[in-house]
Amino acid sequence: MLENYDPPTRSKRGLWSGFWSSVTGLAESSDIDKLRFRLRSIESGVNNAAEAWRTGSSHFVAALEADSLQHLKQKRKELIVLID
Repeated sequence: MLENYDPPTRSKRGLWSGFWSSVTGLAESSDIDKLRFRLRSIESGVNNAAEAWRTGSSHFVAALEADSLQHLKQKRKELIVLID
């Protein structure tokens, strides 16, 4: 997601930019780099959580299906016993 971002090219900041940045609270390049690193970490964590959720969900569904099959087999056996 962040890999696709292509920031617009800008000229280098002047000498006063650091001063004005501290006065106004505007972000500097190092602040943006820290934020970009943090967002990549968060994105990686979200991807890991989504994969774990997907795996857990598929195992849960498989367990339900196996339980349903066992239930159907048992009902079939009961029905055969009732017919005989």
